[in-house]
Parts: sequence; C-alpha cells; structure tokens
Amino acid sequence: MNKWVMSIVLAANLAFTCAAAAAQPSGLKAELELSNGYRVDELDWNIGGNVFGTNPNVLSELIWDDLDIYQIQASGRVTVSGALYLKGSLARGWIFDGANQDSDFLGDNRTFEFSRSNNSADGGKVWDASAGVGYVVPISEKLRIIPLIGYAYNRQTLTLRDGVQTVSLPPSGQPLGPFSGLESTYDAEWWGPWIGLDMFFRASDRITIFSGIEYHRANYEAVADWNLRTDLLRSRSFEHEAEARGFAVSLGAEYVLKGPWIIGLNVNYQDWYTSPGTDRVFLANGAVVVTRLNEVNWDSFAVFAGVAYRFER
Repeated sequence: MNKWVMSIVLAANLAFTCAAAAAQPSGLKAELELSNGYRVDELDWNIGGNVFGTNPNVLSELIWDDLDIYQIQASGRVTVSGALYLKGSLARGWIFDGANQDSDFLGDNRTFEFSRSNNSADGGKVWDASAGVGYVVPISEKLRIIPLIGYAYNRQTLTLRDGVQTVSLPPSGQPLGPFSGLESTYDAEWWGPWIGLDMFFRASDRITIFSGIEYHRANYEAVADWNLRTDLLRSRSFEHEAEARGFAVSLGAEYVLKGPWIIGLNVNYQDWYTSPGTDRVFLANGAVVVTRLNEVNWDSFAVFAGVAYRFER
C-alpha cells in the first residue's frame, strides 16, 4: 500500500476512534488530547564506493545534528467494555534550528577526507502518525497492561542551507569558506507494523502514571534534491531504500482537574536504524549509478505537555 494512503488510513483511524467514543451507548471510556512540545532529532547516513560497500567503505557521509523541533500532536485512546483498547496519534513538527555536515572520503574508515561542508539545517519539517489496537489485562485494581499491535508512519524533510566549505583537497574544486545558493533537501520516510505494550498505574484518584514500549519493523525510503549539483537530476538527485527497525519508549503522567479535563506530561524516545540497502544516483545525462547504502540512523527525544478531555458512557 502506498505510504501516503497508509498515513491517511492512520488519520482516519484516529477520527473513527473519537467518533466511536461519541456514538457508543455504554461501556466505553475515551480520551482526546492536544499537546505540544520540544523535540530534538539526529539523523545520519553513509554510502560505500560501490554496490559491495568497498573502494572505499565510506565514500560519503551526511550528519544532521541537534535538530530543534517544535511539534504539535493530537492523540486519542478508547477502551470498550474494559477490554478492547484503541489508540492513535497524528503529529507535525517544524525544525527551527540544527546543523548538517557533508563529508566525502577517498580512504576506508573515513580516512583521506577531501571535502567537507558544514551547513545549517533549519526550515525542515517532520510528520508522525500511528495507530494501534490491544486488549486490556488488569493486573490489580491500580495496574493495567495492554499488549498491542499497530502501524506507524514517520517522515523527516531535512535541509542543507547556508553552506560553508571547511575541507577542500583534490579532487574537490570547491574553495574554502561560505558559498551561496545551497537549498538542498533530504526527504526520509519510515513506515510499517509494530508490536508493543502499554502500562497504566493509578497512583491516586487524580494521578495516573503511564508508559509504553514499541518494536517497529519498517520500510525506509528517501529522496534527495541536491540543488547545486549540475551533474545530477533536480528533485530526484538520488534515492535510498532499505529495511529498518526501531524502538520507541514513552513515560508520562496525567493529573485530573475538575470535571472531564486532564493535564499531562509525556517524555518520548525513539531509536531507528536500517540494514544495508541501495543508493541510486540519477545523473543529469540519464544514467543511473548504484552503490551500497551502508546505514541510516535516526534518534529522537521529545517532551510534550497537553490538555485532554475524558468522557465515559
């Protein structure tokens, strides 16, 4: 299924979850939350000199570091008859600061670096969507655990701007110092199923502590537009494909205010990586060069605060 179609399905799942909460006559508990927060991401990838990942084993490496992101999120949880559990979330974020390094090497193990640029990485965006279903297992009056299966879609549109050449040795012909016109993008997507476990502990009548863990299997695709490379196609200068895995953990707490309103705080961490894959470079003359994508790594840490509305029937 097309990944854009899947993201729409995930959004529909969240809308259906909330609509179902309003329509069911009894035995249903629902919670809809709007939250916002601060997120920090890092993403890096590197390729080999050929399809075998040799000559050299790292030819080019891109690192996006300290990506500061403001993110908003809508999420929902529904429990039916105390047993069936549904949850979903949609989020979008804006990268307002960050750094990028682009390095090229002639020797194995990142030796004989002949080109490096250090660039800013603001102006990018991130999107996240996830939906899951599970069954509530009551451990005690205060503790519930919920095994889950689900599907997730994540996307990062990363930028390279305000370029500064910091290393330039033959065969690089780029002079040292700032250079103008850099507006390149790297658009990365991760999508696939996951399994997980949620836990809720009612510490008091007003306070609930919750946590979750997920293991993801995903497809990874990325498309780059290297706008200053006249030897490459615009809009699709190269593409990456690989299989990926990811882990996501969360920890949070909710405090019940008067009536149905709740305030909450949530901390999330994600760690994703790919297996070796394929790097396809599209030359302006129509030729395609294939090399090995050695790896892609993505880490994300976020803190969210939000307000939720809870109702029961």
